[in-house]
Amino acid sequence: MILALPIFTYTQPLITRESYSYVQNFEIPKIEEQPIENLQIANDFWELINQVQITKISKKLDLITSLPDNWDGYGACPIDIVVSDNVKFIFSILPTNFVYCIKISNINPSANGTIMLEWNVKNNYLLVDIGEKYATLAANFCDNTNAAIDRIGFTKKDVLEIVENLHKLYANEN
Repeated sequence: MILALPIFTYTQPLITRESYSYVQNFEIPKIEEQPIENLQIANDFWELINQVQITKISKKLDLITSLPDNWDGYGACPIDIVVSDNVKFIFSILPTNFVYCIKISNINPSANGTIMLEWNVKNNYLLVDIGEKYATLAANFCDNTNAAIDRIGFTKKDVLEIVENLHKLYANEN
C-alpha cells in the first residue's frame, strides 16, 4: 500500500526581503531535539491513519449488526450489538499497527452469531472469533507452531493473549 501525503504549494516566495533578517538569525534546533519532533509527527500521522481505520471498521460492524435473521439463507443467526461492542473493545486495546493491518474484508459475520477477525501474513494466519461472552483464537505459523485458545474473556489481560499471537504472526513475516 502506498500512502500519499499532501503536497503543499506556496504562491509567495518563502524568503522575502522582509523575512531575510529573520532567516539570517534563525537558529537550527539541536540535533537531540529533532528526533522528538519527528517522533511526534510520526505519532500524529499514525493516530490519523488509525482513526480512519477505526471509522472503516465501525461502518463494517454497523453493516454486520444490521443483518437480519437467516442472512445467509441457511439459518444464520443475526449478530447482536454486544458482539460488535466486544469487537470494538478488542480494537481499542490492540496496538495501532495491528488495528491498521487488518483488512476490512477480513472482518466478517459467522452463521453462529459471532464476528470473525483474520490477519494474514504470507503463510501465517491468526483468526479470532468473537462472541457475546468470549472469543476464541486459532493461529498457524510458518515455524510449524500453532495456537488455539478457547474462551478468551473481554478484559485487558485476556486481550493480551491476542496481542502476543499478533506479535508472533508479524515476527514470522520474513
